[in-house]
Amino acid sequence: MLAIVTGVGDRPGTEPEDAPLLDILIAVDVTASMSAQDDEAGSRLAAAHRDLARLVAALPSARYTLVSFGSQVEVELRATSDPVAIRDEIDQLDVEPPAPGEGTRTDRALPVLQDLLAGPDGAGGVLGAGADMRRILVFVSDGEQTADTDRRSFSVLARDLHASLVLGYGTTEGGLMPDPNRDERTAGAGLVMDPATERPAVSRFDGPDLRRIAEETEGAFEHRVGPGGINELAEAVQLQAYDTTESPEDRRQLAWMWSLLLLGLLLIELRVVWSAFLADLRVIRP
Repeated sequence: MLAIVTGVGDRPGTEPEDAPLLDILIAVDVTASMSAQDDEAGSRLAAAHRDLARLVAALPSARYTLVSFGSQVEVELRATSDPVAIRDEIDQLDVEPPAPGEGTRTDRALPVLQDLLAGPDGAGGVLGAGADMRRILVFVSDGEQTADTDRRSFSVLARDLHASLVLGYGTTEGGLMPDPNRDERTAGAGLVMDPATERPAVSRFDGPDLRRIAEETEGAFEHRVGPGGINELAEAVQLQAYDTTESPEDRRQLAWMWSLLLLGLLLIELRVVWSAFLADLRVIRP
């Protein structure tokens, strides 16, 4: 009974090499608004660099694909398990220069993300189609959308994902955006200007929309306001991804073996008691 209660003889849980591979697809917003200087790291993108480097360090055995999106969508790095390569590529991400156009869209990368996830083995096709993987989306943005059209739903990605994490950057008060190409002799030198007001443009964080993206992908949302907490987020998204796997507790406990031994001991005890009972009857009968 003591062995059953304390779990004596239980085998160790699933080893990391036995667990399904984490296949992490990172999508990073590189629109001009990510240069807004309302984060202690210096800019929103600088804070994203810091957090993503720590996320990769927390999940070093995962496979990564990196996508950037702004006016264009680029697959910066495809399906690598080299943590150094993915960190170097993240560090090289830079914001697009401000330019007139149709406006920024948080869903601009959606078709590319859908294509990467919908393949037989996900983001890149390096592993075989039968490989056991857990696909995770990490979406990095300030949520600001200046295009007039409505945002498309990210729910189309949910069926191909095991977990998702949306990281939001910026403040609701907003921040100014540097423009190194702007003539320093003009008003608002070095800053992105709002053509409607002819004053420095202010970019504001859109938390509610990012939270909706997290809900549509059935994942978690985190408004990043400091450097801490990435290890906890990495652990949480990993647990979500593995939530559908078989629990190692069901396969490793040896309570059944101790139960059989206990049953055998009880049977022996019952035989001893029965023999003693029969002996008492023989004494009583004369």
